[in-house]
Amino acid sequence: MQVGPSIWEGLDRPCDNPLRMVLDVLEEEVPVKAYDGWSMWTEEGHWRYKFGPIDAPGGVIEMLKGNASSPEAAVKEWNELQDSLAVLSEVLTVTLYLATLLETH
Repeated sequence: MQVGPSIWEGLDRPCDNPLRMVLDVLEEEVPVKAYDGWSMWTEEGHWRYKFGPIDAPGGVIEMLKGNASSPEAAVKEWNELQDSLAVLSEVLTVTLYLATLLETH
């Protein structure tokens, strides 16, 4: 089981998931199972949210607002994480593209 980027990006189609990018370069397919949400237990209780738009009912923003001890700070941190992941995703995309170019020349 591989989670991490696969939870966000999936593995069933071309996307910014580093594992998916490697599979695409290798022209390999793997069986995948899509999940509709994420659940975890912490000291603060049970956290569950559905995948999809972050502001959708049952989504991550609603979960943070309902469960976090400081909802505003949690939403702010979530948005900052998303911004950081977007930058990382771009770097990975360019890196894989450059590696592919170097391999073909």
